[in-house]
Formats: sequence, structure tokens, C-alpha cells
Amino acid sequence: VEEEDREFKQTVKDEPFVNLIPREHMLLDPRMTWINPYGQFVIHDDFMTYQELIAAAEVDPLIDLDAVEFASQDQYQNPVTTQRMHGVTPVAFDDADRANIPVRRYWYLVGAKWWVAWIYNNARVIRKPQANPNAHGKPPYVIGFLHPESHTGLAESILNTNKDTFISLNGIKNQRFDNMALILNKHAIVRSDANADIASLMNRRPGGVTSVDGDVRTAIGWDEVPDVAASGYLEEDRLERDLDEATGLPDLKKGIREQQDELATQSLIKNEAANKKGSVNTQVMKVTFYIPIIEMLIALGRQHETDDKVMAIVGARMGLVEKDDQIPSLFEIEGQFFVKVNAGAGAVSRDLRLRQVDAAIARTTELFGPMAALPFLRDYYALLGITNINEVLSTIVAVVQAQASEPTDQDLNEANKEGGETDKMNGKKGMPTERNAGGRAGATVQ
Repeated sequence: VEEEDREFKQTVKDEPFVNLIPREHMLLDPRMTWINPYGQFVIHDDFMTYQELIAAAEVDPLIDLDAVEFASQDQYQNPVTTQRMHGVTPVAFDDADRANIPVRRYWYLVGAKWWVAWIYNNARVIRKPQANPNAHGKPPYVIGFLHPESHTGLAESILNTNKDTFISLNGIKNQRFDNMALILNKHAIVRSDANADIASLMNRRPGGVTSVDGDVRTAIGWDEVPDVAASGYLEEDRLERDLDEATGLPDLKKGIREQQDELATQSLIKNEAANKKGSVNTQVMKVTFYIPIIEMLIALGRQHETDDKVMAIVGARMGLVEKDDQIPSLFEIEGQFFVKVNAGAGAVSRDLRLRQVDAAIARTTELFGPMAALPFLRDYYALLGITNINEVLSTIVAVVQAQASEPTDQDLNEANKEGGETDKMNGKKGMPTERNAGGRAGATVQ
């Protein structure tokens, strides 16, 4: 048997990343406000494997290996956890090294400074407390929302805000179904001395037989239930309209069938109103979510992407040897930054987009003349469904250039006037030539 040595390399990227965390995995301080969005603590329930913790401990001296071993053994020997996880991922508990260990990333405020520690089931400290290593000085979490609420740091979602309307809608639908079931299967009223077969009445079926003493018309009665389907549909439509106004979602987006008597203009107006509300929600998300994330990423760049590190990476890729006197200050990362996010919702209907382009063309033509509206024509013709847009635009440009090269009536009048004044000054008479009539030459025929 011959031994063979192989070299394995693993590329590790050192770069910031943004990860979406479910709200259920976060424990937030109820004292958080819109001024202090973190309160006094932030707890992130995360999971790491035993192998990941061991690999992290090789480069992080704050990780306690004894606590990692305790957490791994405790998770593997816990019968409740093993039984629950074994049905989902049986391989995870066949090998203890790949078992998921719950790790709580506990961020807490001491004085005016944040600290972080990793805890296992509130029993052992996996990673010892450390002062916030991030330059921005905040926990690395951003909580975005759509509907801001006064004095609260965490607002409800659209579904939670309108949950009562959804419950009412489901209640009306269930009542309508129950009404239909009672109409099809009426409640029987049996006279006590009729000696009727109660079992057969309860289990009615096609071709069934029920025995009754005496006149069946007086022995058995049926509870007549009124049909409320029409009023149920009407009430459901009203609730759906209320839901549209509250959520800003038209029927087409929710998958609800439009009313048969609804006009196309009504649908267009609803879509436009929903588009405006969606734009407002996008702007709120921009302020509460996108901009804070970008600000954190810039702060991380200012902290870690220094001149020395950037030039060392670039020089290493070029095969250069790093020296202190060869690193110039080429990057001004420690400057002042301003974050601006352009986010919004476009028009949802073609007619609305056409009206917007028409308004832009009209305003531009009014201010700068008709030639300034040429950049808008491509979008305008695309909305009209024209396919040969390039050919149309080329023809328009050629016509405009031809018109610009031809003299106008005003130019001809000015030329004739200047030619006549020249003749009077020279004391010459005669008919002007064609060149004199069309240009500024002063030659005449004697």
C-alpha cells in the first residue's frame, strides 16, 4: 500500500454579509422605543454545529471548549431534544459532531456600551463576554417595519394589523357554509308519541326508509332555515373593500375574483390607489430597514477595510512583497458618508404609465422646446406597443435634421431685406438672383 499526500486548500472570505432572521428567533426588550430601538438587551436564538464551534475556537480565544463539549453531550443525551430532532433530521443525531447546538447571542447594555456573550440554554457560557467589537457601537441587527407606531420600537405587520378583518371574513364564510348545510340537511322535529325511527332520520340517505306511527305530516316536522347567502356575499364584499383600503392590495394581487359589475375604470382607480400605498410602504422600509443596513456596512468598511489591508491584498495578488514604506494613502475610507436609497414602486397599469410619460413630455416641451422630449419617446412608443422603435426614432431624427438645414420664411425675409439694403447703398438696380433670394449673397444682374 502506497501512501499519497494531498494538500487541501479552503478559500475563506472575510467580508460583511446581510442575513434575514425570522422574527421568532429574536427576543427583544419590551422597553424598546423608536428612539432606542434595542432597549437594554437583544437576544438572538441561533444554532451552530459542534464542528463550527470547534473551528471558531481555534481562532477565537474567548470560546470555552469545556462549555462546547458540555453543550454537545447535553444535546446528544437529551431524550426530548433527540426525539424531536431525530424525526426531522435523523442524520444530525447519528453523528454528534453534526448536531445542532442552540446558541444564544446575548447582547446587553452596560452603562453606555454594548457587550456580547454566547450562552447555551441559559446554563453555560460558550463565549465569554466581550465589548462590542463593531465600530458603529450597536448590536448588528436592524428591525424594519411597514407601519410605524408612535413611541414603539417594533410595529405590527400588515397581517397582524388587519387580523380582525380576516377573522370576520372567515367567520362570514363559515356561517354561509353552515347555512347551506342546514338548508340541505334540515333539523327534524319529531312528536314524542309518533314512535319514529330516530336513527334512520339522523342517517338519511337516498333510498332510506323511516317508520312512523300515525300521520307522517303531523309526526315529523322540519325546521325551515332562511337562505342568507345573498346577505353573506354582500357583507363579505364590504369587508374585502375595507381590507383593500387598509392593506393597499388590490383584488388582482390577492387573487380574489373581481366583481362582475365592476367597470374597468374602477379597477384602474383601485390599482392606482394601491400603488400609492405600496410606494409609501416602500419609503417606510427604506428609512427603517435599508438605510440602517447600509450605514452598518459602511461602518464595517471604515473599520476593517483600512489602507494597509486593502493595499496588502492588492499587492499580494500582484506578487509584490508588503513593506511599510511602499503603502501609500490612496483610499480615503475614513471620510464622511451620506447614504441615499432610491426605492419606490412603479406604475402598475399601462394607462397610468402612459399618462405619466405624457405629463413628462408636455412639461419638458413647455420648458425646453419639442426637441428636448426626444429621450422620452422610446418609453412612450414601447408603452403603445410599437415594436420597430429604433426605425421610428431614426426617421424622426432624420426629419428633424432635414428641417433644421432648410431655411425658414423668416430667414428668407431677412436675406431679401439685407440684399435690398446692399443694393441701395451701392446705387445698383436689378432683379436679385436665385442665390440672393435664398441666401445672403449681394450679387445682382446689370
